Amino acid sequence: MSRITKLALCLQIALAPLAADAQTKPRHGEGVRSARDKDAKDKDAKDKDAREKSAKEKEQNGKDNEAAKPAEAPPAVYEARLLRLAEILGALSYMRALCGADDAAKFRAQMAHLVETESAGDAGRRDRLAGAFNYGYAGYQATYRRCTPNAEIVIKRYLTEGDSIARDISSRYRGQ
Repeated sequence: MSRITKLALCLQIALAPLAADAQTKPRHGEGVRSARDKDAKDKDAKDKDAREKSAKEKEQNGKDNEAAKPAEAPPAVYEARLLRLAEILGALSYMRALCGADDAAKFRAQMAHLVETESAGDAGRRDRLAGAFNYGYAGYQATYRRCTPNAEIVIKRYLTEGDSIARDISSRYRGQ
């Protein structure tokens, strides 16, 4: 069994019960879109655009220095999905603790396992994964100071999305 398969199965086991539980429990105000939700979504889209622009600039600057650096291994085909999963784990780590769940440390532990499994001597990849986790954590730390109905909705959606990503990676990229 490949390392990605083992990792994805661990994440599925960890996220599936939480995602199923989140889907069955309706939350106050669920399904109602407020101006705050729209603003948050717009901010997320702008943040994503800024990250992509920054990455492109770094890539172009890196091309100037390619002769000086040793060649890096190309990123895995599932790299973007893995980075999104790391970001979700960071957000869940903060949000679950904020809302009083006793499993918040589990998300940090899953992230440590993900970094250990996926980086395997590649410092750049380790930094990207840790950066995505920290981005997810800090983004919600700056936004939420207490548990609110919207925070519960975010948790529910992220549990579902994280479970979906883990299943997707496991089924598509088994053995890579």
